[in-house]
Amino acid sequence: MLQSHSNCEYFNLMMEQPEISMYYNRFKSFNSFINSIMTQNNRPLSPHIQVYKLPLTGIISITHRITGVVLALGLMVYVYSFYSILQGNEDYLALQSVLNNTLLSIVVWFFIYALFFHLCHGIRHLIWDAGSGFEKEMMDRNAVIELTASFVLTLIFY
Repeated sequence: MLQSHSNCEYFNLMMEQPEISMYYNRFKSFNSFINSIMTQNNRPLSPHIQVYKLPLTGIISITHRITGVVLALGLMVYVYSFYSILQGNEDYLALQSVLNNTLLSIVVWFFIYALFFHLCHGIRHLIWDAGSGFEKEMMDRNAVIELTASFVLTLIFY
């Protein structure tokens, strides 16, 4: 028959085992070490998103990931448009009427921008792979060029 123990009794039973008590003591000393560091400077160990201002290259990197997701979703819509063409004239006209919506025109514009932004950022990565462009001033300048080029390409091709 199983015996019922309270949490405190169970903890004391577990601490009697040398392997567990050794790890628990290490954990206690690590926690006291972390607490002493945090109280010593009266600030957190690392900056968090509310106090840390991301550099331009960090924002560009996050935007590159977001545009990758947008491109994946847009590809599904693109494939569906081919499917509607194969289904016949009625389905294609229905798709055209949906895509002529103003809100969806903005979404299509953003998709085209995401495509060119992703392309320009890929070129930037190729330059990095060649081993150049890692100086801070050069990285910031290339980020601005990347944003400008993707916007201009979107305007040209939309």
